[in-house]
Amino acid sequence: MNIVVLKERMKGEGRVALTPDHCMQLAILGHTVYVESGAGEKSGYRDSDYINHGAQIVSTSSEIIPFLQSKNTVVLKVKQPLPEDDAWLSFMKNCTFFAYFHSTGEKDRRTIDILLKHNITAISYENVEKNGAYPILIPMSEIAGRLAAEWGITKFGLLPSRHFQMVVFGAGTVGFAAIKKGLDLGFFRIIVFEKDGTKARFLREHLSEQEMWRVNFFYPNNPFYDYETVMKHELGNADLLVGAVLVPGGHSPMVVSEKEVKSMSKGSVIVDVSVDQGGCIWHPENETATVFEFEGKIFCRTPNMPGSVPEEATPILAKAIFPYLLQILDHGAETGLKQNVGLRKGLLTYGGKIMNEKAAVHWGEQYTDPSTIFDGS
Repeated sequence: MNIVVLKERMKGEGRVALTPDHCMQLAILGHTVYVESGAGEKSGYRDSDYINHGAQIVSTSSEIIPFLQSKNTVVLKVKQPLPEDDAWLSFMKNCTFFAYFHSTGEKDRRTIDILLKHNITAISYENVEKNGAYPILIPMSEIAGRLAAEWGITKFGLLPSRHFQMVVFGAGTVGFAAIKKGLDLGFFRIIVFEKDGTKARFLREHLSEQEMWRVNFFYPNNPFYDYETVMKHELGNADLLVGAVLVPGGHSPMVVSEKEVKSMSKGSVIVDVSVDQGGCIWHPENETATVFEFEGKIFCRTPNMPGSVPEEATPILAKAIFPYLLQILDHGAETGLKQNVGLRKGLLTYGGKIMNEKAAVHWGEQYTDPSTIFDGS
């Protein structure tokens, strides 16, 4: 089969979906890999590295297009297509397309309409499951959570010696990574709001007793305190606020309102890691910058945060993608989706139909359950 590795054009995105070493493995297996020229540069891979590992370099969109119109082609990208990608996107047809689509975080229908119209089998990295976890999303979420805490110090000048309270909404992978890094950086108090009370147990199991003295966990419906009152108080004292709420496959709920943002102190920093899926913290609707100031607070709504550390993130991402890519290459998309229910969980579109229920609701389209198409579900 043919594999096409596309260059990322999103601002701040330096990752690439395959490393040269992975290309060599695919070449040994008899597959042909086409890499768009410059795709690996920001991750530290030159075109010559890919050529020396058995891949072919394609330098223009016109060279790429012929490979995008066959069931025997798998297209690999990191992030969802942008308008700048229309030179090749509008020519795609019948192929299989892997990427972080984050469809419910999109504001226009450009990508979803092309996927549906051109019968593209689109698989979202972020929704692929294995044993109830998200093997392609989790390693990038760990990096994003760590960066959320780091950026408060390195980019925005918070000093834990004076600015010592971090508030985190969501105690999943992103939240936990932010908490761990915040402890390492010296934040004296870390306040965690999470609706799933069982995650408090996870924190206790994975943090030392000394660390737990610095972490306070709050969740709704606890009879010993009023959640809303506590939240208002802690946000008022927050120096760094991290939004880390994830709804798999869905649009992130807004958990911090305009009123609550305005109640925060001047000089505080807000990092909304959930921005890829719409964001979970209120922000001014007319503000399109990824970093901006509002009433004395600094907002960071930078998408694809791991893309800012591509030399670290790319090998980890490519390793997570590779086994699922092999399943499609070995068996074909239909058989691979039939055999691997976890891979099927990542299915966004297939045969001109939306296969993700949350995406169907978001776009006002009819949902088709993949189990009605693929046997063995």
